[in-house]
Amino acid sequence: MTKKEPKNKTTKAKRSMLFLFTLLIFAVLGVAGWIGYTKWAGSSYPGAPMAYIDLDETTLQFTSKKLPHVYTRLRLINQKIELIQWEIDRIAKVERSYPRQKRIVQKERKRWSRALARLQKQLARYAIQTEALFVTHRVNTQKGVAAIREKGPALAEAMDQTLASIEKATTSIRKNSPPGPQGLIETVGVKLAALFN
Repeated sequence: MTKKEPKNKTTKAKRSMLFLFTLLIFAVLGVAGWIGYTKWAGSSYPGAPMAYIDLDETTLQFTSKKLPHVYTRLRLINQKIELIQWEIDRIAKVERSYPRQKRIVQKERKRWSRALARLQKQLARYAIQTEALFVTHRVNTQKGVAAIREKGPALAEAMDQTLASIEKATTSIRKNSPPGPQGLIETVGVKLAALFN
C-alpha cells in the first residue's frame, strides 16, 4: 500500500499540471482571439493609406464608423486608381524601352489616362458627398443621422456602379500582375466587407 500512494500522488500531480497547461493554452488562445478581433474585425479603419482620396483623417474615421459601406467602397476605388496608375507607369516604361513604337504605346496610355481621369472625377464627387454627410452630422447630429440613413445607401450604390464599370476595364491589368500595395488578407477582408455591406 505504501508503494501505491506515491504513484497516485504523481498521477494526480501530472493530471493537475496537464489541466493547468490546457487551461493556460485556452487562456492564451482567448486573449489572442480578442486582440485579433479588436484589431482586424472591429473596424476597417485605419488600414493602408488612401493616397487618392481627398478627405482628412477625422472624416475618414467618421466614415469608417458611421458609413462603413461607403468607406469600404472608397478604399476599393482608391485601389482601382492605384492599379490604373501602376498600368500607366508600366506602359511608360515600355515606351522608354521601345521608343520607335511610340504610337502603339501612346494610344494605350491615352486610354488609361482617360479612364483614370474619369475615375478621379467620380471619386472627388463621392468625397464631397461623404464630407457633406460628415459636416451635417457634426453640425446637427439628428439631421446628420437622418442624412446618413437617406443618402448613405444611394451613395454606396453609385459607388458600386462605378466599381462595376471600372472592374471590366481593369481585369486586363490584373493579368500583368501588378504588385499590390496591400496584403492578400487585407484585400480579401475589404472585398468581403463590400459583399456584406
